[in-house]
Amino acid sequence: MKNREKTIFELRPELELEVEHASEVEKFQNITLRPILKYQNDLFVNVFSKYIEKRKNKFYGMDVSDKHQFIEQSIKQDVKFKNLMIGIVIGLFSLDELEFYQTHETELNRRITTMLVQRLKSMLDQFN
Repeated sequence: MKNREKTIFELRPELELEVEHASEVEKFQNITLRPILKYQNDLFVNVFSKYIEKRKNKFYGMDVSDKHQFIEQSIKQDVKFKNLMIGIVIGLFSLDELEFYQTHETELNRRITTMLVQRLKSMLDQFN
């Protein structure tokens, strides 16, 4: 049986990102967070679609600007939903990555939510 960390790293897509002159948090974002977000994209789309349904589908009648605002408010202001989405990311951390995350939790949560908002906004066509 494979060890968990090896499996986690094998799942992640390889991204060509510059990290040479980046801070530790920026390196973590580019080496760890971005590949996880890309790998979990279909799950994020599904979870957000269910979130929309629970809100009586009002999202579908909105214009693009209001949809963008709804996405941003959903991720940033609905604490339970935000924590669910962050948990989807954290679940694919190695133990070392989890330790780094715990040390920089506030900054990394901000970065995760920002990237999630951008990702969902760019995928509006998936929610029609």
